[in-house]
Amino acid sequence: MPRRGGLRSHPRDYLAPGLRWPEDELDADAPPEAHLAQGVSRRLRGHLEREELTVRAAAAATDVGVTTLHNIVRGKVWTDIAILARIERRLDVDLWSDEHRDDEGRNEDAVIAGALRSSFGRRSRAGGSRSQSR
Repeated sequence: MPRRGGLRSHPRDYLAPGLRWPEDELDADAPPEAHLAQGVSRRLRGHLEREELTVRAAAAATDVGVTTLHNIVRGKVWTDIAILARIERRLDVDLWSDEHRDDEGRNEDAVIAGALRSSFGRRSRAGGSRSQSR
């Protein structure tokens, strides 16, 4: 079932039937968001295993719900940036990858936006030119 932005309901919905999340490779048509969610899941699960933390202990340490943490690890939720930031900060782990960055470490979206600004001049969010007077 499609979700906002054209994404399927869950990140793990981009696996063929019978494959395991997050170990197995995603479908060829999986969007970058699904790959990022899979990477977050792998890194979180790996961190919990290395530190010998249960999901319940991690939930207590991060003030993130047990169900939410389970769902991130299992690929059952498109989590938000606030939750990821809290988990990273409180568990001292890097969950976000560099897959979305260019060779100089810049976010690809920022690089594209910068190229558009330099090509077309600054525009307001609505797409019109900025007014010089108020």
